[in-house]
Amino acid sequence: MEYIRALTFEILCQDYNGYRQEGFGKMAMTVGTNGARASTATCYLHPAKRRSNLTILSNALAHRVVFDKTSGSSKPKARGVEFSVSSSR
Repeated sequence: MEYIRALTFEILCQDYNGYRQEGFGKMAMTVGTNGARASTATCYLHPAKRRSNLTILSNALAHRVVFDKTSGSSKPKARGVEFSVSSSR
């Protein structure tokens, strides 16, 4: 960022999803310390795959999340997922 300021670029972009998207700034990346791309599976799925309440299926399509309004709570709680599994891609 200091290098960009030294070159007198006027547009610094702090948030690429914000109001002003053009300019120079730090890129949001999913790269691990070893330089390899960190995928969604690497970051979220692999650490959670040992959980007893998680089943991972290939070729599955989620249709909807099923909610159950618990007594004493104003917010519904997810209790399941309706899905289908296809044998082909």
